[in-house]
Amino acid sequence: MHVLFIGGSGLLGSQLVSVLRNQDGDGTMFPRVFVDAPTSKELDITKPIIFTYEDMQKYDLIVLAAAYTDVSNAEVKRRECFATNVEGTINLLKTYHDKPIVFISTEYAHNPVNYYSETKLAAETAVKANNNLKLKIKN
Repeated sequence: MHVLFIGGSGLLGSQLVSVLRNQDGDGTMFPRVFVDAPTSKELDITKPIIFTYEDMQKYDLIVLAAAYTDVSNAEVKRRECFATNVEGTINLLKTYHDKPIVFISTEYAHNPVNYYSETKLAAETAVKANNNLKLKIKN
């Protein structure tokens, strides 16, 4: 299995990437898992994502853990927060429209209390509409 893990350098993402990379590496207990976890500089999801057909086909699963998470600053830097949390999600959904997605959100998206949680709710709505959601995790 080949996983594209977006947000793998964040607090939660780095822990999950480590677990995925350290599981049974020879494939005898679990399927072998290969994880690509590009940094935000290597893959800027706030811009349209341009990959070759081969690049898009090599992934079996997309994990989206990236987010603008500076909750208090999100009130001031709304454009940056929206670009990462909503537009970034939509860009990934457009690029990987036929791949299963694990989406990591926040418990506050259910009942938004600030701009950050409003953008996470908008991103969740986009993922649900995509119909490829396999698992939603709220932290």
